[in-house]
Amino acid sequence: MRSGLLHAAAQRIASAASVDALLPIVVASATSAALTVAVAAGRTKQLNTAVRQRVHPRANPMLRRLATIISAPASPNVRAAVAPALGMLVGMETGWNAVSIPLASLLASVLDRGMRVWIHQERPPGAPRHRGLERYAFPSGHTSATTATGVAIMGCIARRARPRTRRRVAALATSAAFAMAWSRLYLDEHWADDVVGGWLLGLVIGKNAVWMCDHVLRSTAPTAASLKAL
Repeated sequence: MRSGLLHAAAQRIASAASVDALLPIVVASATSAALTVAVAAGRTKQLNTAVRQRVHPRANPMLRRLATIISAPASPNVRAAVAPALGMLVGMETGWNAVSIPLASLLASVLDRGMRVWIHQERPPGAPRHRGLERYAFPSGHTSATTATGVAIMGCIARRARPRTRRRVAALATSAAFAMAWSRLYLDEHWADDVVGGWLLGLVIGKNAVWMCDHVLRSTAPTAASLKAL
């Protein structure tokens, strides 16, 4: 009986892994990998310098304060509390298990630190002094966590919300990802390739978190009927 349940779950997972569902993940993953290789080879330094000159980081005190406010919710200690709270809020509003939201935030933190073990790109000259792996800039953890959380929220909202609500949530999540990237550039904490890498990594993580919760965790979770059969 147990083998039959596992076989049925495997069939549901395989049927869910359609080309349409996996194509955005594959494309974003390939692009992220290509950018990572370019950063490791030092091929983005000229672009980084040009963008930094355009941004004029930390030049305006008012904009600097605004950037600091925008960055605050995505700091590691704060987002550890914000992501579960957002998951609970979305779950109550949609009636759907929104565990993918805190999962996306957690995966973003883990992969962010993991990539810095390999990619040792120093932060811009105006960045405050950091220690340990935080000395390295690629990718932007604030940007990847914000993007991943936003993508996960959109995945949860898409199941139950009306089209107008979905569009509003998508616009808000996209705006948050761009605002976070700008704040990290303006505070001189990151280079341009760091925030682009954060966008791509966040997109991959968010999509995978939603897919895992939808088709792996839900498919393998025993139902009441299956428990009785056992």
